[in-house]
Amino acid sequence: MKKIICLMLVFVSSSYAQNIWGVDAGIDQALAEFAEDFTETGIPGSYPEDAWTALSVNDSGGSNIPGSAYWIRSTIGYSQGAYWNGTTPVSSPSQPNGIAIFDSDYMDNNGNTGAFGTGSSPAPHLGELISPRIDLTLLSGQRMAVKFFSFYRNFQISSLSVSVSTDDGFTWGNPIDYRSLLGELTQGIVVVEFPEDELTGVTDLTQSRIKFTFSGDYYFAIIDDVSISVSDLIYESGFEQ
Repeated sequence: MKKIICLMLVFVSSSYAQNIWGVDAGIDQALAEFAEDFTETGIPGSYPEDAWTALSVNDSGGSNIPGSAYWIRSTIGYSQGAYWNGTTPVSSPSQPNGIAIFDSDYMDNNGNTGAFGTGSSPAPHLGELISPRIDLTLLSGQRMAVKFFSFYRNFQISSLSVSVSTDDGFTWGNPIDYRSLLGELTQGIVVVEFPEDELTGVTDLTQSRIKFTFSGDYYFAIIDDVSISVSDLIYESGFEQ
């Protein structure tokens, strides 16, 4: 397998209009850094207030509902799949505390080359990572941005997205696929800006959540160091291969 090493340089504007939650705001820091364990469930619609929830929607291409397609918290910082073969942790600022990873490769083959479909959760997968409850009242009338560290490897990923709920996770807005903002095998910061009308007309933002979704077949997606802010960002990115 050809090995590719990428270094990511990201430049973000000196100030956010207002940091609301997460690493940059210094609110729920441990949760935003994935320093605490997730709750796993296959039942949508009821999530703890103060923990991330890994929700398995289905695996085996939808044949198993809900299956065992879970995002997990990892302290080793890399994919354990048979087709990654790397043991260097990602370079997110708080990686030693833990990262969130959807390890499609490993779940499908349990780390064994050629053993397709023999792991804990056969591919293709659909899994969601749902945040704790977040008060977004300060975003009323504002445009929302979600910032986080990202690293992923693509085989047949159909969606790698972020979405927001304002009713405690019962319904969700349109997902935004962030792969167009940062290419595969590139470590760096992603800033997802939501449409201006995403929160328009919502009178109660005290029970909001965000959700990360992996849908597809191999290899993995890693996120870390999440922040939510009022959108006032100018950024550029580049990488060396």
